[in-house]
Amino acid sequence: MEEDVRDATPEDAVRKAARKRRRRRGWGITAGVLLATVVAGAFALRTPSPVGHWNSKAGYEAFMADYKRAWEAMPAPEKKLDVRTGFGFVRVYRFEATADVPAKHPFVLLPGRSSPSPIWADNMPSLLELGDVYVLDLLGEPGLSVQTVPIEDFADNAA
Repeated sequence: MEEDVRDATPEDAVRKAARKRRRRRGWGITAGVLLATVVAGAFALRTPSPVGHWNSKAGYEAFMADYKRAWEAMPAPEKKLDVRTGFGFVRVYRFEATADVPAKHPFVLLPGRSSPSPIWADNMPSLLELGDVYVLDLLGEPGLSVQTVPIEDFADNAA
């Protein structure tokens, strides 16, 4: 049953135009919500940074306070070095042996994942009796090393 245009009243034309406006507004709202969902999803799934970094200034400051407190249990290093690598600068601490022991090779201590160099505090006195010790903060892990290039695979990590 098609409506004859000739039988339409002015009120019918006004109602029809209002339905069209509501339909267009509904499509506009739907498109806006869909666009906002896509943008939010892309933002949530992004890789925030390809290199190690702090998520906030407060997190960095809290870590540094803990790091300095942990260093209180460590002996004073003879030397601090920042060694340039292909992935950034590695912070290295050199500790001189406490005994006159002719050590052929120094000890190099690598902390585990998510651990900075003060993790070795309990071991340092006995190790320094055996020879010189080098301790470092790993790139991409907590500590004072500064990563500048992404570490993308195991080979990069080993390098």
